[in-house]
Amino acid sequence: IPGITTWLVLAGREGSQFGRRDLVPAGAGLLVGLLAYAYLPLAARGNPPINWGDPRTPGRLWWVVSGQMYHPLLLGARPAEWLPRAVAFLREAAEQFGGPWGALLALSGLAALQRRRFALWLGTLLAFAMFALHAITYGSADSFTNLLPAWAIGALWLAAGLAWLIGWVGTKMGGRARLAAVVVLTAALAALPGVALNRHW
Repeated sequence: IPGITTWLVLAGREGSQFGRRDLVPAGAGLLVGLLAYAYLPLAARGNPPINWGDPRTPGRLWWVVSGQMYHPLLLGARPAEWLPRAVAFLREAAEQFGGPWGALLALSGLAALQRRRFALWLGTLLAFAMFALHAITYGSADSFTNLLPAWAIGALWLAAGLAWLIGWVGTKMGGRARLAAVVVLTAALAALPGVALNRHW
């Protein structure tokens, strides 16, 4: 939410089609998505065999929706674990994009966004950093699963990097050479492994 809000507010200043006027429909869309939680008390009344938190009352529903069971895990990792987890995060970040070349392309896309679409750059960077910080400091051995949204954001940077690279090739080459270069680049990126969870911590 902080990343998307930053994007929407700043994009309006850049003359983008997104702006503050879009916050109301965006908030409405968020509320519609949250309506899925309204089903939980209805389902709980049927005494299902799996009834997480038994959310029949407002208090129990809030316990489930707010994830109170997991609150102690927030910033729950020992400070001594933060540095090894940060190193593991950097190693996995490179692996998510098929190695250093893919990671370099994603960083190139991030730099291109900073120059051309500052709002999107700041919004995605803020969201990425928050997911990474959360995963590194979360007091659970499987906290690396919290990085999945970060890798999805990184995929946007990878796409921006590919767009920048194709544009750069287009300015240096012409005709068939340009088409051949685009085909080679696309094939190379298609060979990169997809998002996968490693177990560095």
